[in-house]
Amino acid sequence: MARRAWSDELLALLDIDRALLPDAVESIDATGALLPELARRWNVPEGIQVYGGGGDAVIQTTAMGLIDPGPVGFTIGTAGIVAGGAASCPHIPSGRVQVSCGNGPGRWHVMGVSLSAGGAFQWLRDALAPVATADPVSFEKLVALAKDIRPGAEGVLFLPYLLGERSPNLAPEASASWVGLTPMHHLGHLARSVLEGVLLNMREILEVCRQAGLECDRVVASGGATSETLWLQMLADVLGRETVTVTGATEGGAYGAALATGVASAIGAAWTRPCQASAWSARSSRTRRPPAPTTPSSPGTAHCTTDSGRSTPPRRRDGAVVQGGGLRPRRHPGR
Repeated sequence: MARRAWSDELLALLDIDRALLPDAVESIDATGALLPELARRWNVPEGIQVYGGGGDAVIQTTAMGLIDPGPVGFTIGTAGIVAGGAASCPHIPSGRVQVSCGNGPGRWHVMGVSLSAGGAFQWLRDALAPVATADPVSFEKLVALAKDIRPGAEGVLFLPYLLGERSPNLAPEASASWVGLTPMHHLGHLARSVLEGVLLNMREILEVCRQAGLECDRVVASGGATSETLWLQMLADVLGRETVTVTGATEGGAYGAALATGVASAIGAAWTRPCQASAWSARSSRTRRPPAPTTPSSPGTAHCTTDSGRSTPPRRRDGAVVQGGGLRPRRHPGR
């Protein structure tokens, strides 16, 4: 990975003939031209150049304008992705985050993935559907119920491991659960706790990515769930910092592929370096800010930092920590 080339050592261990593999190329490298039969079928000119492109998650990050170190992207779709660019290839023996070559030459992509993010909210809606035939449960109804519940869901915690987990802990055998339920809780608490559990889990992924060397000076959000303002506001609250969406991010990897193609083709010929593709995505479309801290804390508290050196914030009875307008998960033994 660090050499951006196939490993002869691994190929030998796996008994794979190097001749069977394509050349490893950069995202903006020309690799050929569109086949004439495809050009005719798609009604486009023949000879259109084809470039290296990239994997879906990596090029989705590029679509958010995140190539250079600094900003971090939170993509909330069926899964939850926390990712950003790095100027060097980090060594991650634990496998808790994934490292790939970035779309910009000399850049790498650091990513942690939660298998159930928006998918957990969809599961809740689908689980309720059989008992709500007269008045179907929609995402809008669940969001409205969640909005009426105070942060912390009155002590209900949701562990979003419906499909096991990939990050922050590689745990394929993990399962989801609610903790702290009492007779006082109702569907609104469950809906709110699912949103909070998903976002708190993604916050923990960010901490793991930071331990791997990922910087975080700006938070950019994308994905289908970000069309709902409650998701965006809660993300800002959980992280304790401003969260923005950017132009083009909702188009996902297709927009990132267009950016890479623009850099590689004549459209991008005047650009001084490929990383300037991020300028096309840098226009903020929406911004959410966390509320002002309600407890004494130093500037920057809960802003993508670790716990070292902080004063002890107040705790609810369930152990979650209230700070900087948001929530931090309680550390469980062995994690």
